[in-house]
Formats: sequence, structure tokens, C-alpha cells
Amino acid sequence: MRRPLIWIAVASAATWLALLLVAGSAAALSTGNGGWSWQNPLPQGSPYVDGWFLNATHGWLISGGDIFRTTNGGLTLTVQARHTVDFTDITFVDATHGWAVGYPAGGRGTAILYRTTDGGKRWTRVRLRLVGGLDAVSFSTRKVGWAVSGSVAAHTLDGGLHWSLHRVPRVDWLVNVQALGVRHAWVCDDVDAVLRTDNGGRTWKRFVVHHPALLADLHFANLRDGWVAGDQGLSYTSDGGAHWTVQLSNKQGAGQMAFTDSQHGWALAGGGVYRTTDGGTTWTAQTTTPSSGWSFVAAPATASAVIGGGGSGVQLSHSSDGGLSWSPVIATAGDFSGELDALQFIDPHTGWSVGQSGEILNTSDGGTQWTPQTSGTDQDLHGVSFVDADHGWAVGGSNDWLNGTSSAVVVHSSDGGATWTPQAAGVDGLPYDLAGVAFVNAKQGWAVGGRDWGDVSGGVVLHTTDGGLSWVRQRFPGGDVALNAVAFADARHGWAVGEVVGDAGTNVTVILGTHDGGTTWTRQRTYGPPTDGNSSDAALTSVSCTDARHAVAVGSGNGYTEIFRTVNGGADWTRLTEPAAWDLELRDVVFADATHGWAVSQDTIIATTDGGAKWVRQYVGPTGGLTALSFVSRTRGWVAGRGADILTTTTGGFAP
Repeated sequence: MRRPLIWIAVASAATWLALLLVAGSAAALSTGNGGWSWQNPLPQGSPYVDGWFLNATHGWLISGGDIFRTTNGGLTLTVQARHTVDFTDITFVDATHGWAVGYPAGGRGTAILYRTTDGGKRWTRVRLRLVGGLDAVSFSTRKVGWAVSGSVAAHTLDGGLHWSLHRVPRVDWLVNVQALGVRHAWVCDDVDAVLRTDNGGRTWKRFVVHHPALLADLHFANLRDGWVAGDQGLSYTSDGGAHWTVQLSNKQGAGQMAFTDSQHGWALAGGGVYRTTDGGTTWTAQTTTPSSGWSFVAAPATASAVIGGGGSGVQLSHSSDGGLSWSPVIATAGDFSGELDALQFIDPHTGWSVGQSGEILNTSDGGTQWTPQTSGTDQDLHGVSFVDADHGWAVGGSNDWLNGTSSAVVVHSSDGGATWTPQAAGVDGLPYDLAGVAFVNAKQGWAVGGRDWGDVSGGVVLHTTDGGLSWVRQRFPGGDVALNAVAFADARHGWAVGEVVGDAGTNVTVILGTHDGGTTWTRQRTYGPPTDGNSSDAALTSVSCTDARHAVAVGSGNGYTEIFRTVNGGADWTRLTEPAAWDLELRDVVFADATHGWAVSQDTIIATTDGGAKWVRQYVGPTGGLTALSFVSRTRGWVAGRGADILTTTTGGFAP
């Protein structure tokens, strides 16, 4: 449950402008197990779930299993707690006493509840005899509080050290709670029921709010004046729930609101922000809103409001004029928040990442600053390969599922990306989306891709010997193979990996190898993984090699993690069985040397220190979804993904 984030002080526009000007210089914030730190967006790119602010600058935010404290309105963050849990709600009653609740990792175990009495310097877990999780928490004083889970309301009178559990009758699933005193509390479920207890939870009086339905939020200024919000609007009661009046109707998604008193409040509805200064008698739509996808609203005293939300990119915005204008409390390279599909560093300082809509980001200081480069194309870019600080290539294309068409694109730079030019000879008109590229020097390189709809099914291997001025197709066995990645150890030895296309029931992964620069390609491995009803394709998505004998290919299929390894140039490929049941959709793999390698899937990175025989997990934490890796040594590396997420490590990804 994402609840209102209350920001209870007024900030001047000048103050916030000054704060935003220093956003780009925010220090990197570590995440996951502490081995990885955020570089873009800053201060971090994980979606905020909830928060609570003491004033315009000092507050707390939760994201995944992290509790952050900020002293400048969210521009920079300090990690106060980091756990493998999923926090859902956080609240404070003053500067020192706070509580955070949520679910155990994977949803298995007892409910999560942490408390602090020193402003978050120490968070202590309170063990509850409640299986599952807690969705919302509310305290009226340092001692008196409530939390809800399913049809259970938990009540404490000693600051959260001990809790009594009370069954709430005839409810679907409780989604919110508000404590109003030792005996009094309100709760609502996710359908249409609002209930109040006046005797500490022993009995509950039920009020049915027929409109709006599918309730998500409630707020009571006192025992009589209150609001509930649901999927079709917002309703108000002035007599303790006996009668309800629709105040904001036919506004789909009015699921979040915040009031500072019985007169002043804000609500999210229909993708917009509405404000009232007369207790909801009139609601005014605020013409400027931060963006779509926001999940909760926060309102301070009278002149300032905050919205935060899920997804990567911008997760927190601030208004110092009551919502008339908004400023993002985040710094994102080039204001880009799309997906980054590929990443390459050629040394500890210089790197590029490419992705959606032709985006190219470049750094010359190890990722402290990322600068957009103009690629000259609006097609998605999926692969990048630089051979030195000047010469590089990016490949991609378009997939038009509606019309059943694809097109390939290659762009080249000879000045480190300051300018990019298309390379059309042998590429223009190809009905394939190029997925990977590998160059061994400034002249010789390969690009691969594939497609599986319309009148074309299969893949392509392109080769150039003149730096991409012209490209020619190389033949390989099995035209039904779509290729997702390519890697070369030298000008002769390389691999391309992908999947059989055309029949989803086949679920076959494919590894191609060459020992003569692609003049001949052979199928070195074809494998149909264990199936679960043959309901999805199996695919190898990435391959990495350190020399002509050692290579590792990764991917996924039917709920299985696929990792293949060769130590003899591909004469034999061994499928690793230990990680198979991890259910990771591995997107990329990279090796810094013959023994140290990494692969990435969503919010998890797996690492090996023995050439790929054994792997261990590195949990990064909630992100938009990680897709690409690059390492220049055993310890120095980067990872990129959706939402323009970029993180770095100086410890090989392991906790320091």
C-alpha cells in the first residue's frame, strides 16, 4: 500500500531553486549489498514507495528494503537501513519516533515492522506473530499506533514494542488505517467498506461508501470530518461516516490524497492534481502536473505540495506554490529516462551507453557525469562497440509489430562520439533489427540481428573489413536462427548466440562459432531446455569471450536460467545446472579476464571468480530493470538498464 507522503512545511521557490542547482553534484548512493553505487539518476533511481517529511527539507523515504533520510528535500540521501524486505509504508510522529512496515522478501515469513526512537540512526525490528505483511501504519502519539494486514488490524499502546491483533469483520482487504487516539481508529478495505473502532479494536462499526468503489485511501481530520478515495473519485463525511457526499466524481484513479486540516488538501485523480481550500466543497484542477505514473501525493501546510511515484527516472517532484508548478527533485543525464540496452567502457574513465530512440550517453570521468551525444537516428540502439577512445559503432533498428516490418541501422563515430554518421552500404533496407556488434580493430567488425514475423523469419550476420563503410552478409547454418549477441576474441575466433524462431513450441537456444572470421559458421550447441508446457521461447541473449578458447553464453527459457561455458574453443559447451533453477532472465554477460565475470537480470547480478564454473548472486536492489554490463578490471565495472539507470562498483560488485 502506498500512502500519502505528508510534507508539513512551506518552502520558498528561491530555496528550492538553489537546492535543484546542486542536484548534479550529489554523491553516489550505494544500493543492494553495498557493492554498487548509483551514477544516474541521482540521488538514486529506485522507485520510492512512501515517505514522511518533518518539514520542507527533513524527511524519510522508503524504496524496496531501504530507508533513506534526507536533509535537503530528497536531493541527497543517507541510507539509514537496508534489508532484504519490501517496505510498504513509513510514518513518524515527531523528529525521533518513526515506524516502517512491509512484507518479507519473496512474501514468505512474518510481517515486517521496524521502529526508531532516535530519528532513524537505529532501526530495530519488532517480531510479530503475523504471517505475510503489513500494508499501512499510523500513529497518533509516540505510544498509540495501528497497522493493517488483510482483515487484521494490529494495535499498540507502547510505541510498537507489543501489538494486539484484532479481526475486522466483513472486509475484503484492508488497505489503509488512521489512528486518532487510544481507542479510536479508522480503516478502509479495497472495495467499499470504511470502519471505525471506538474501543481499541474490540468492535468495529461498518460504513459502506458506494461511490467511489475500489477504495485506496482515507483521511480523517477528526472523528467526524473525513474523506475516502477510490477508482472513480472522492467522497466526504461530516458526521463520522453516517452520510457521505461525492465531492470529486468521475475522476478515474482518485487513489491518493493528503490533507493538512479539515479545509486544505490535494488529491490525485484522472492523472491530474486537484486542490481544495474549503474542505472539498470545491476542487480545482491544477493545470501543471509532474508526469504520469505518480502513486501518491503529499501536501504541506498551505502553499506547497509534493508528488512522488513509481518507476525509474523522475520519482519526486516539488511545488512551492501550491501545485501551480512543479520541479523534479532528481538529476538525470540529458533528461533521458528510457531504456539503455548496451554499455561499454574502454578504460576506467571513458564509456558509452546506448538505448531507446537513438539515445547515446558518454562519460569521460568514470561515470560521475554523463553527457548525451547526438546519434543521428531515432531508432532504438541495442549494441555498442568501441576499439579506442575515437572509433566506435552502435547498431539497432526498429520492430514494427503492427505492420510486420523491421529495419536495421548502424551509426559510426571516429571522434569519440562527438559526431555520429550512418553506415548504410549493405545495411539499408535489411529487414532485421540488429541486436549486437563487435569490432576487433578500427577496420574489422561484425553485427548480428534477427526477426520473427511477417514474410521474414530468422537472423543475419554482417561483416565489415573497412570500418563499416560497407557490410556484407555471412552465411550460417539454419536460417531459422535469430541472433541476439556476438563476441570476438580476435579477428578469427568468435561466437554468436540466439534462438530458433518460427515455432514457440520448440524452445531452442543456439550457439554459433567461427574460427576463420566468419567465413564459415557452425552450430556448436543447440539445446531445448526443460519445458513447462512449451509456453515460451528459450533464448541466449549474450556471449563473452576472453580468448580463443574460453567463452560463456547466457540467457533464459521456460523459467530456467541458461548458462553455457566452453574451455576449448567451442568443441564442447557445458550447461551449468546449479543456476538453472534461479529463474533469472539473464540479459548480458561480461568477463574482465579469464576468471572474473558477471551476468545481469533485472535487479540481480551474478558473479563468478573461476571462469564461470560457479556463480554467486549480488542483489542490487530495486531498479527499473538492469540490462547491460561493462568491466575494465576485476573490481571496476558498471551496469545500465531501464529508466536510464547506471550504477558502478569498485569492488567487483561485492560488499566492501
